[in-house]
Amino acid sequence: SHRNGTIDIEGLARLAESGELEIIASRHAAYYAEMVERIKPELHGFRQQEVLRHPEEESVNVRVALRWSRDTGRVELGLRIARAMGWYWLLRGQLSEGRGWLAELLGIERFHGEPLPAPIRARALTMAGTLARSQGDLPSAEASVQEGLKLSRQHGDRRGEADALHALTSIAHSRGDYRRAADLYEEARHMFSEPADRRGMAAVLNDLGMLARDQGNWTKAQMLHEESLALRRALGGESAIAHSLRNLGLVAHLQGDYDQAEVRLMEALGLFRTLGDVLGVAESLNDLGRLPQVRRQSRRASALFEEALTAYRKLANDQGVAWTLNNLGLLAYDQGQYERAIELHRESLGINRKLGVRWAAGISLYDLANALHAAGDHDPAAEAYREALSLVQVTGDKALIAFCLEGLARIALSTDQPERTVLLSAAADALRTEIRAPVPPPDGPLYDCTLAEARTVLGDARFSVVWAAGQELTVDAAISDALDTKG
Repeated sequence: SHRNGTIDIEGLARLAESGELEIIASRHAAYYAEMVERIKPELHGFRQQEVLRHPEEESVNVRVALRWSRDTGRVELGLRIARAMGWYWLLRGQLSEGRGWLAELLGIERFHGEPLPAPIRARALTMAGTLARSQGDLPSAEASVQEGLKLSRQHGDRRGEADALHALTSIAHSRGDYRRAADLYEEARHMFSEPADRRGMAAVLNDLGMLARDQGNWTKAQMLHEESLALRRALGGESAIAHSLRNLGLVAHLQGDYDQAEVRLMEALGLFRTLGDVLGVAESLNDLGRLPQVRRQSRRASALFEEALTAYRKLANDQGVAWTLNNLGLLAYDQGQYERAIELHRESLGINRKLGVRWAAGISLYDLANALHAAGDHDPAAEAYREALSLVQVTGDKALIAFCLEGLARIALSTDQPERTVLLSAAADALRTEIRAPVPPPDGPLYDCTLAEARTVLGDARFSVVWAAGQELTVDAAISDALDTKG
């Protein structure tokens, strides 16, 4: 039976006997390919909540269409569905399912089927890489996007090439490889400027601003985000404008201009609410929650985080839930409620592990280790730092590697190993210099205090010798030393 474009699944079984299954199943898959492609542009618009319900309500039919496409070798049709569904899977945090379908369909095409049109294969590879990056699987993400980039270049697909370059920059940024990210962003910026793709240019300027922010260059970050915002205001499109405003708010926060940060973030929040962009609302609430936290308004911070938590749960976005729980843990830590912080970070870590999001699990472990150390639990803290380090060694997030080395340096000082403190701190400092990511100002006092204490114990001469040795360590050697439980 056929009702409103959907097919009764039990009816499909009966149709198999009549020989009409092939025709009906083909129409069914084509219908759902058109449906998901039609709603894809609206996933960030005014009708977001309504649009998100379509794939959710039709999830059985979408999976049937994907399964049929896979089982009958209709790879092009299957990849049309999977590519369009990519942003839905991202918003819903259903990363493993999305990656699974794309991998299966691309695998069939690679080993059994006729060659796909290059742009379809290339863009499917870029989407597969985008999902892998969101799950923290950066090696797979890079391999997939690099293949997509190569294909796009070979066949002159300029849009596919620009999108793949943009995805590669995000992967490099996620790795904490800020120098490579900067080079790739410049290449992407050049590509978007050639055919005067002003929207693409605004997106790259926005991402360059985020890169400058993470490198501690806030004046440059502000300038890039202002430039991106001006372009986006001229072009229209509230969603992009809201993201630029949010990023300007984050930079103002880091600069200590909390009033300006609140103005920008509230404007962004208002636009996200108007658009019905629940994800944007949740992210802005998380950002606003960090503001009263630094102003010691813990009750308001907690209320904003709880509202963000509700929004993420409404979206069924478990990754967002984990992030907000982590923020609540940081709030408890700032209030000296270390046991509560430990509990929240463990809950966040559990979700990230279940989702397989390795970069986020690494951050949860690092924050958990800080709380354990503050509570005086040195051995479990060291274990958590080491586990975080093992995780980020796989994902390649150099900034988080530096944070973990500094955490283990603090543990070493607490356990009367000042030379190890200096060695690991020096290795972290060399890594930060390489990737141009200085110690964030909020962490500065603790960092300075740790080194000053080690210098007092060792004396200037010995401190200098050990520091020089640490600066010479390779990243792998520093990690190996940090993971050595005998050290």
